[in-house]
Amino acid sequence: VDLSQIEDVEAASKNALRGGAGDDAAAEAKALAEALQRIGSEEVDTLGKAGDRKEDEQAEEEEEEGECAAAVPGTTCYKDIEYGMGDGIHKNAAWYPGLNKFSTFEDFQRVIHHKNIPGHTCPKPCACRTAELGEECYEKVTWVLREGIPAHPDWYKGLNAKSRFQEVQARLMEDGKTTCKIPCTAPKWTSPSLFCFSVFRS
Repeated sequence: VDLSQIEDVEAASKNALRGGAGDDAAAEAKALAEALQRIGSEEVDTLGKAGDRKEDEQAEEEEEEGECAAAVPGTTCYKDIEYGMGDGIHKNAAWYPGLNKFSTFEDFQRVIHHKNIPGHTCPKPCACRTAELGEECYEKVTWVLREGIPAHPDWYKGLNAKSRFQEVQARLMEDGKTTCKIPCTAPKWTSPSLFCFSVFRS
């Protein structure tokens, strides 16, 4: 409701009273003005609540865009993540909503970060993505493991045919010549073969 509408009705009401309009007409004009005033107040309240929601959403976005950090081995955060990925998800699944035994290290870190339990906190994890079957990066990583390293080991110093998939992806990401992103932290399992990794990811 435009405030000018309320003012116009109020003016009409006053004119009706001054002009000696019938009591019924004056009362009707006054009632209409009061109704419009109430509607205007409700709209202002609605706009206020919408503004509050927008501020909350902006705060959430700012939190998501804030600084991130990897969990450091040996810290309480790192140990809590390892527990969650191991016994925790099986014994206390309710502590990790939306996660399962195949969720990434960073997924568990994010849940612990949001819970913010005193003495058991984690920094917000950085964005990561481990390449999946059918993606260009996946094909690049598999080529390096199957052909690149055996044929050109000097191209991939620090890596070998038994290197983790994530290690190779991280190396390709650093080279900046592929579409590879920062990979998620590899599960603390025995280093899988490429075949096993492919089955797991699919």
